[in-house]
Amino acid sequence: MKKDQIGIQLYTLREAAAADMDGTLAKVAEQGYTSVEFAGFNDHTAAQVKAMLNKHGLRAASAHIPLPAFQNRLDGVIEDLVTLGAEWGVVPWVAPDDRSEATMRGYGEQFDSYAEQMKLAGVKFAYHNHDFEFADKTAEGKTLFDTLVSVTTPGLVFFELDAFWAAVGGFDPEQVIKDNADRIALLHLKDGSIGPGSHKDAPFGEGDLKWEPILTAAREAGVSWYITEQDAPSPENPFLDTETSLRNAETMAL
Repeated sequence: MKKDQIGIQLYTLREAAAADMDGTLAKVAEQGYTSVEFAGFNDHTAAQVKAMLNKHGLRAASAHIPLPAFQNRLDGVIEDLVTLGAEWGVVPWVAPDDRSEATMRGYGEQFDSYAEQMKLAGVKFAYHNHDFEFADKTAEGKTLFDTLVSVTTPGLVFFELDAFWAAVGGFDPEQVIKDNADRIALLHLKDGSIGPGSHKDAPFGEGDLKWEPILTAAREAGVSWYITEQDAPSPENPFLDTETSLRNAETMAL
């Protein structure tokens, strides 16, 4: 992991971004972030957001885009990504009622189609996991993550591994990366406590995950982006947590 590969998932700052996107981008740039991953544009157009990025010397590494948007307005999704200058469009999750093995297989087939069309425009497709892709098993004992890997095309569909959620799901993120080195292109630097019945997240580097072997595996796999994220940052001042995450990431960077 190099410093210029570190970004921030703006879902961490969703309330601040909803109130003032431009001001939020200014603050993360001031903290030292150079790239961001979006979780919506908060009623701004992609062109307006791109102007904000340029203003603050930031770039869009990627954007989380709900699956229905890929299904219903793929051309618009691609246009937004190109306008932003984003490298990746990422499906962030699927709804709880849509997580059967058969449904996930069907989604995997859709992902190939989306990725093929995105590739023509110079952008790439990835899927971001939570814990259920690892915790839920098929009748054959395979995980839903295994299912998605098996039904999608290498070199076309990639994955953004959320290391924390993989660990909550009972798997070692280092081993997941090693087992899928050609498929994992982005890594969420999410941390937290992983005790029985508890999975409270924390700023990156302040939780239970052992990051040195995870980051080594990611570097060897050629992961391109390392993105800090926290679902439940400090409600009083989430920017303190984003700065802690960045400083910790910088100390681990090569």
